[in-house]
Amino acid sequence: MNFVGYLTITIPVIKRYNNSVVLVESTLNSLISSTQQKDISKIVIVVFLLTNDPVWFEKAGKHLYNKYKEPVDKGFIQIVRGHRNGLSKLLPFPGVESRKEKERREENFQFLNILGYAKNLSTYTLLLDEDVLSQRDYFLKILGFIKENTRPYRVWFVLNFSHSNYMGQLMKTSDSLKLIKLLVFLRYDLNYWSLVEYMRVLKGQKKTYRIKNPPFRYIDIKRRTFLPKNYSKI
Repeated sequence: MNFVGYLTITIPVIKRYNNSVVLVESTLNSLISSTQQKDISKIVIVVFLLTNDPVWFEKAGKHLYNKYKEPVDKGFIQIVRGHRNGLSKLLPFPGVESRKEKERREENFQFLNILGYAKNLSTYTLLLDEDVLSQRDYFLKILGFIKENTRPYRVWFVLNFSHSNYMGQLMKTSDSLKLIKLLVFLRYDLNYWSLVEYMRVLKGQKKTYRIKNPPFRYIDIKRRTFLPKNYSKI
């Protein structure tokens, strides 16, 4: 893809037992209604259907395409298949790994999918989740907070646009390759969130920069984890 926009919004979607994608529909509806017409050309929303099940991907993908045909055809929304653990073929893994190590490896591979696909799409990459509501001025707030922190002697690797550490993280897309290399190397020794914090310090950002009034929040405010409790093992 030759187009390089300003912001890529990434949304991972995991197959659930009831095969529902209703959560991401609420998130997409909120983003679409909250994006001004003049800003659409600067933004691409990428929905990652994280699965190794081609039947579910085809069914869920067709459903989402039919529902959001116009923004998909215009390039405002993309629907992408991301493999849950297909990247494991790239590296030799121990014959025995604990359940915790396996879950961490699968989660890290999900982020590898997202970062690897998004690295050529735009200047900045924002990670959301599949059950998020956005304010109408979310893009204006993002622009303002980036400008506020882009000044001489202010170094930043990640900006936070929610009260949760599990979504609303914005990074310069040019830094994605560094995270990809470390995720491939570490596999499950360090989870994605810890790696982002490690990179933040390594890049010279001494503290967390979190916007005062976040433009994104979970639909269920109690939700705090990336992997939902009822995600289906494929």
